[in-house]
Amino acid sequence: MIHEGSLALNVQTLINEQLLHYSMFFPIYYVQLGADNMLLGYALFLASICEIPFLLFADKILDRIGTTNALTGAAVITAVRWFSFYFVNDLYINLALQILHGAIFIVFSYSLTKYLEQESPQELKSVGQSMITLSVTGIAPVFSGIVGGYLSDLLGIRLVFLILSIITIAATLVFVLLIHSNFMAKFMSKRIN
Repeated sequence: MIHEGSLALNVQTLINEQLLHYSMFFPIYYVQLGADNMLLGYALFLASICEIPFLLFADKILDRIGTTNALTGAAVITAVRWFSFYFVNDLYINLALQILHGAIFIVFSYSLTKYLEQESPQELKSVGQSMITLSVTGIAPVFSGIVGGYLSDLLGIRLVFLILSIITIAATLVFVLLIHSNFMAKFMSKRIN
């Protein structure tokens, strides 16, 4: 049986690499579309401010929908957002798409922390939190900067967003299937015992 915490951490690392690609390359992409510094500032401000509602109600939301559903939902919204960046060339629609950020980064970060807290054995809780930190501040930025920059130069930022959308959909499907199979395995083992 695959340990759900390590699976969630791997999915989180994949998503963090993409979010860091967004952080590094969205400003370039948006300016290429024709945005000036003021519109870019509004876009980044809107993305940041939209995280606040989730933080205010995070525990209530997670109690209602569960952490795995929150992680899955954030991944789906991430895929939709990257997919939209590929197909939408309008500055103001892209500005409006920044609202989706409030259901992505902060939801992943908070939900994964909660998930590892719930699922990890007591002796591994600090290891799990350390792995999240390593993923977010170590692996993901280096990978995103080097590989994301290379691919953006080679293919263009828009096409990289499309590729990231496809990767997110695939990772989400794997995550859902493995979580479901682990749930079924636990359920069956309880019924047998």
